[in-house]
Amino acid sequence: MPEDTEKQGEKNNPSPPISPRLPIPASPRPRVPILGSLPLLFYLFLLANAPFYTPPLLRHASQSSFLEKATDILLFGYYYQKGLFLQLTRGQESAYRDFAKAAWYRPDFLFQLFGIDPQDYLQTGRLYEQVHLQELAGYFYTSWLITHPEDIAAHEQIRNFFMGTENWPETIRITRQLLNLKPKDPYEYYLLGMAYTYTGEWEAAVAAFEKSLTLKPDFAEAYFQLGKIWKTSGDLPKAEYFYTQAREILPPPLREDLAGKNIKNIHPVSLISLLPIQGKFDSQTHNLIVILWNVKFKTLSFDKGKYLLNISARGSSAEGVSARLKVYNNEKLIETLYLEENYKIYRLNVESKEKFSIFFEFDNDGGSPQNGEDRNIWINGIYLEKLND
Repeated sequence: MPEDTEKQGEKNNPSPPISPRLPIPASPRPRVPILGSLPLLFYLFLLANAPFYTPPLLRHASQSSFLEKATDILLFGYYYQKGLFLQLTRGQESAYRDFAKAAWYRPDFLFQLFGIDPQDYLQTGRLYEQVHLQELAGYFYTSWLITHPEDIAAHEQIRNFFMGTENWPETIRITRQLLNLKPKDPYEYYLLGMAYTYTGEWEAAVAAFEKSLTLKPDFAEAYFQLGKIWKTSGDLPKAEYFYTQAREILPPPLREDLAGKNIKNIHPVSLISLLPIQGKFDSQTHNLIVILWNVKFKTLSFDKGKYLLNISARGSSAEGVSARLKVYNNEKLIETLYLEENYKIYRLNVESKEKFSIFFEFDNDGGSPQNGEDRNIWINGIYLEKLND
């Protein structure tokens, strides 16, 4: 970005200057060699070897030296030309990732191609998240929160992003910031507790879950998580107590379904920990409400193994609407379910030889509700039951 444009942007939107030089996480690909006095030859080398070698995104302490500026210009040109080639051969969407990489070296390019103000770090972060450049997304998201410390919606979105990438230290940090903004929210304490369980900070997790129960005594998921902690620590009587408390709060048919199950094999999935690609969690009914038309959620990751996935859900009662629930193990479709009007337990076998997440996608058969009837579908509970190998 030219220097005068950069200064003008700082006047209009005061924020600490950002030097967009953050590396992609550790990559098996080699680092870009020192260019020395032959930047043009190096650029030609990149173009000639494009099918076999992709340079990583560089980080510089500054952009003051001729070498750094020359490197940025050449790498911008490399990614831009690669994007143009993909746009011509595979279409616009295939080119987005390389165009986004090009914009890393020329921020003004964000507006030319994507219509994004380079000073709008929130939109820039969303762009990099969409093209799966997660480190860059996290960098711009964090920069946005520094300059917008009271933006609750952005904190929630960015916290969910870090949860989705399983960056638990950042999840904890941002959730604690959210609790400063809304200290009476039991769901934030619950998500804080979950993040602590992933970092192995059990005492902090227990304190967070207990605080969520103080604010919401009928919070079944918090009881479940406390039971899970005590089960992990080997105190099965205490775990059974918390699981029993959770079961008594759960709505039917989940309550009846869990009665008598072996707690050692139960892995409850909290509805509020489902990461919304679209859709929302309804805190009043404590259900997951899904408005049809390609709504998507995903769980956090689970350990490898064989499971029985149990979903308590119901479809729309509107005439002419047939709700479908598509379930994926990572990116692989397991099954498509047609949901009935009343709550029912749907069971699916899930097996994975590596860590995995469950994706839920909701849509319908193209029908439309008559007379303005409700077309929502609901989930009121999910759990995995570990099966013997």
